[in-house]
Amino acid sequence: MDKKDNLAELIHSLTKAEKRYFSTFANREKGKKNYLQVFDAIRNTGDPDKSTIKKSLSDLHGLKDLHRNKAYLHSLLLDSLHFQHSETSIAARLYKLTHVARILFDKALYKQAYVVIRKAKKIAYRHDRLNMLPEIVGFEGSLNISNDFRSNPNTTAEILKVDRLCSNYNQYLNLATQVGSSIINYEIARSKKQKADLDKIMQHPILAKKETLSVTAEYAFYGIWFFYYYTTSNHSMAHKSLQSQLKLIENNKEKFENKELSHYRTMGNLILCQINLKKYKEAFLSIEKMKNIRSSSKSLNEYILTNSYTSELDLYIRLGWFEEGIGRIKNIDIELKMIQVDTLVLYTNFAYIYFGAGRYRQALDWLTKVLNIQKTSVRQDAQSTARILYLITRFEMDAADIFLKNIAQSTNYFHKKIKYLFRSEKLIIDFFYKEIRKYPTAKELRSAFIKLRKNITELFEKYPEEKAILNNFDILSWINSKIENRSFAKLVKEKVTHAS
Repeated sequence: MDKKDNLAELIHSLTKAEKRYFSTFANREKGKKNYLQVFDAIRNTGDPDKSTIKKSLSDLHGLKDLHRNKAYLHSLLLDSLHFQHSETSIAARLYKLTHVARILFDKALYKQAYVVIRKAKKIAYRHDRLNMLPEIVGFEGSLNISNDFRSNPNTTAEILKVDRLCSNYNQYLNLATQVGSSIINYEIARSKKQKADLDKIMQHPILAKKETLSVTAEYAFYGIWFFYYYTTSNHSMAHKSLQSQLKLIENNKEKFENKELSHYRTMGNLILCQINLKKYKEAFLSIEKMKNIRSSSKSLNEYILTNSYTSELDLYIRLGWFEEGIGRIKNIDIELKMIQVDTLVLYTNFAYIYFGAGRYRQALDWLTKVLNIQKTSVRQDAQSTARILYLITRFEMDAADIFLKNIAQSTNYFHKKIKYLFRSEKLIIDFFYKEIRKYPTAKELRSAFIKLRKNITELFEKYPEEKAILNNFDILSWINSKIENRSFAKLVKEKVTHAS
């Protein structure tokens, strides 16, 4: 997708209720309302792509100062959203109460200011709004030095308490940022250096022993440990951390500003672990639970829907249900045309399903879409999987493809730009780039695959972390399908049967 128009992206994110509220809100305005023509034109355009929006707005004949009308509309939409959500957002309520308390203070109405700020403090404590507490408690302290009113004689002690709460949370937040940035653009640790960097972070005293002073800090604590265990392929411990995090959310819903978002993220990660641990029945149940998470945010609901489909197809792939997966793809694709979301991983799953079913032309079509997605904000390991699957799909379509070496060379060039490349990925690419042309007969090609399997198996034994690539594509089952001249789908299903 091309760059998005900010105004169009905002308009397309509005729920039906938000659109109705804006219509009423805008009708309060006096004078000409040319900006409403812009609103209607964009609303009726299904794609927030800049070029699409530009074409749509060019059809507004006689509308002058388009740039000014767009800017005013954007500002008015934000005002409308602010007023609509001011009573349902805890943060908005706290800002409002604090602002009102300051107005009362300036009028020397100290007792009234005290009542208001105490209300704000009670809400902030109840909902763990640590970012607001220092200002609220500090303001309460300023009431103590007014001439004729004294509020809370323990304010100094409370300020120190709040400072400890915030400092504790900020420590965990900082560690979470460090852990996340150490594996940026990747799902798992791909080198000893990345693993060593993670291990160093995890040696921090407040991670060795849980020292959380608030629910938000505890949420970050479990998130850090999940990320560490998952990226180092310890899925059992990652699963345990997520169960603790999920229980924390369910028992403290009022502590989370956006509990639906927190719930969705934890459920999505839990499903990943369940799939990797071969807890397939649990994963199916968790997917249904995730689908039932409903938010007032249209965008979040779209992400929940897309992620649930991605997880569902992950299960179909692991179980070898490729033909069944094709039926699901047709329904999913229809629904996805109505929403705007990041589809790289989902489209890669579409391609994998078609590949597993032996429908290589359709697999190639989806992989082409994946490789044409802009790469600015996409995980590099997901791109890597898509490129290797593209290479293998072209081989399946025509082992004598004259362009196969060029595709392998292009894939190799892409992987050279990746900072951390698995050795097994390099073996696969080199096989197509350097080796495959050396074996013209079927018998010689089979021997080449046997050699490739031996090299990859030995690599997995020497470097267990390399097995993580099997979570993205079951390369060993595919190689065995070439050696044994059997269906890839049947080999995947047999592997599941033997493991259960």
